[in-house]
Amino acid sequence: MKVLVIGGTLFIGKLLVEELLKEGHEVAVLHRKPKHDFGRRVENLMADRNDAAAMKEVLSGRRYDVVYDNVYDWERGTTAAQVEATGYYTPRGIAALYLDTRRTNQNFVNRGGSGRVVAPQLFGTPVRLTSGIDYQNTPITTGAFGRANTPLASQTLSELDESATTVGPFVLADVALGERVSATAGLRYDHIMFSTENLIRPQDGRSEILYEQFSPRAGITFRLTHDVALYASYNEGFEAPILDQLRNSPARDGISPTGILIAPATWPLAYSRGVRTSTSCMLT
Repeated sequence: MKVLVIGGTLFIGKLLVEELLKEGHEVAVLHRKPKHDFGRRVENLMADRNDAAAMKEVLSGRRYDVVYDNVYDWERGTTAAQVEATGYYTPRGIAALYLDTRRTNQNFVNRGGSGRVVAPQLFGTPVRLTSGIDYQNTPITTGAFGRANTPLASQTLSELDESATTVGPFVLADVALGERVSATAGLRYDHIMFSTENLIRPQDGRSEILYEQFSPRAGITFRLTHDVALYASYNEGFEAPILDQLRNSPARDGISPTGILIAPATWPLAYSRGVRTSTSCMLT
């Protein structure tokens, strides 16, 4: 195969080129220097990965079966403002809740995180790209036991293991259409899994319900002055049922044991429009 390796002269890229040569592939390396250490076995292409015009010129007329992009420009780098990551882990529980002849214990954890990366420019174009992912997982174990000095003493009445997991990758592009006009377009994918297992009857297996949906977003802004702009936006919303609605061994088709169809709430049309303003003043 014809393979192009961008940034193939250092670290991982160098090892990658050597492995490709061992396998008999036809390899070209694109980097910012006029030569490399691989000799005539590897074609040398010189261009700056961040210079769109130079990349277009040097790659014009060339075709490759596979392209490996290993470039990280440490001199320009990715600033702290372009990368954001958060995480949390919160264990909680109810030691004992007494109701009539039973005692209920519950342990659960809220854990998750989110991260995003912002590219101020995309391949030299006036496109600001934001991509990221949200993650959340909540496992819950609930047990009901007979209270002491009651007919149900020392009995395990129920023990339920539940879990809710949400994964939501997203991408958002901001495009400058001129000096006064800019547009926004984005897409989010929600993958939400609810699962329940009766620990007293493991032979029943684990019941699961999956909700998934793509939610688009679009908007446009027209700047009247430096401080005043008109805007309009459109987006779709998505909200899955909560665990309380799915607690009694949910079926795969979303129908609870009571026969009620449990479905996610969606908003197929949500839009807004208005005026944005910004002001500043100096106090002396």
